[in-house]
Amino acid sequence: MSERKSRGNILGGGRWIIALVTVSAMVLVLAGSSRAQAQSTGSKSGQASAPPSAKSAAAPKGHSEGITVHGHWTIEVRNPDGKLVKHVEFENALNAPTGGPLLMALITGQNSPGAWTVGLEPTGSSSIGGVCKNQSQIAVGLTPTSTADFAACVLAESGDQYFATCSDSIGCFPTLSVTPPTTTGQGVTLTGTMTAESPGTIGGVITTLMTCSSVVTPNACPTSPTSPATIGMFPPGITQLAPSASAASLALDFEFGIALTYATLGTPVTVATGQSVAATVVLSFM
Repeated sequence: MSERKSRGNILGGGRWIIALVTVSAMVLVLAGSSRAQAQSTGSKSGQASAPPSAKSAAAPKGHSEGITVHGHWTIEVRNPDGKLVKHVEFENALNAPTGGPLLMALITGQNSPGAWTVGLEPTGSSSIGGVCKNQSQIAVGLTPTSTADFAACVLAESGDQYFATCSDSIGCFPTLSVTPPTTTGQGVTLTGTMTAESPGTIGGVITTLMTCSSVVTPNACPTSPTSPATIGMFPPGITQLAPSASAASLALDFEFGIALTYATLGTPVTVATGQSVAATVVLSFM
């Protein structure tokens, strides 16, 4: 396990959307990864691609055919005066290495769901210090000896508990709102904004979900921080990927939760200092 992270308080996490997440989990496991074409205002912006591990999963046959999972994203970039300068829409996919264990833990009741985050990944030569300061490192892959990290500007739920305290010093903005499904069938909607602190590009997106141990109810999960972290707060499938890892080490790797979905953009979104970036993702299935 990598010990390259050293920040954040060891805190518990939480949210409550167990019903939709559980059903969506079943569909995601059956349906595998998905792909879609990303579009920008007035022109094509290239294809949003899933991580290699998700891409390589063969689509199951039989009764699961025709089932589609949607992680529909909209990113809008605006000047300080409110003028829209970029509008991009695309789909993302299950991040199999961590999303699979997360979904299985929720389906089987081994963990309770916690707070959501949305991550925007600075890319290219300006990725270090670009878009936001001191990006957080979100684990998208895990082995007994290393982690695969996703550098992200994090949009988090204000007031909820994570393994790290959301602050500008680690590239986190407590602006995320979560809207549960409506009676019309719309999925869980995650919406957050940030102001670019330096010029750069956004080349990837991610959603994460905190988990609590199974003895904590979903309703209590957001308000019951646990210090220090315990192994029971992580999905068993995650701990099995690195069986010798301590709870404190896992808390550093998953300081804002377990990566559920992930995608890279065929054409990164360019932002300038002072521009606002609004990200919305609707997690749903049909």
